[in-house]
Amino acid sequence: LSHPVEGEGESSAAISSAQMEHILHKWYYVNEDFEHDSPDQFRVVPTANASDRLWRTGMNVKDVVERLLGKIDNTSHDNLIQPIMVYFNDVVETATNKYANLRRRLQLNKHHLEVLRKMKSNGKMPRYLKLETPKLKADLFSDEVAAELTTTYQATLKQASEVLLDLTIEARLNSDAKLRKEADKIIEDVRTYAMQKWMDAQHVGALDANYNRWDHVFPVYAVRDGTKIPVPLSAVIFRTAMKECQAKVSRVLEQDLQERTERAQARRRENEKRKEVLRTASSIPHQ
Repeated sequence: LSHPVEGEGESSAAISSAQMEHILHKWYYVNEDFEHDSPDQFRVVPTANASDRLWRTGMNVKDVVERLLGKIDNTSHDNLIQPIMVYFNDVVETATNKYANLRRRLQLNKHHLEVLRKMKSNGKMPRYLKLETPKLKADLFSDEVAAELTTTYQATLKQASEVLLDLTIEARLNSDAKLRKEADKIIEDVRTYAMQKWMDAQHVGALDANYNRWDHVFPVYAVRDGTKIPVPLSAVIFRTAMKECQAKVSRVLEQDLQERTERAQARRRENEKRKEVLRTASSIPHQ
């Protein structure tokens, strides 16, 4: 059997820690030129609808963002319609769940890997990998032979446990590599989900749009170097959703950390109570 070397786990074929840091940044970063990669036919505005507009004038990106986040009133004439707000919230919640779940799995696997490596470096063994030494019946061997066998058993089992520990570390490293690849792939999964939901949300039965109607009838612009630049509403929504998702994932993970800390503190208090009970019991003179 081949066993991992201490510190191993970032081969040239694997995703390095530096690359992983970049991937986690890409989860939430959406550049200014982003547009959903929707099908060509969805992008074509029918001639009969070319002059349709539901906003009298285009809306500034900043106003769109503040309406999405509930920072300004969204009940005026030029408002973001309810289906768009529902879409925004759905993308935020879905992306938050996906990203937070994967971060939890990454953190948990990393924790177990660090514990195993620390045990190995300290010559210790997790309880679940310790192998019990067989107990020999007294009538099977002489005391001398039994002692020799027991010593041999213990040495053999110690070596076997070390092999099991190496195999477990190797499995954790493999899991880490798979999770890192999943972290890279999930970016496209989230973007594809958001694009498909944007398309689906505009299909309303008999009034099925069959084209990117919302980006057409709700014009948005950004000001760059004093010039108004058209920006797809869908791009603004997705960019805002990812920023909101980033904040929500951070809050979720912070809450997880607080809950783990509270549980650990509760266990320590319980252990101290048990120790105090034992100390009190041992100090009572026996009758």
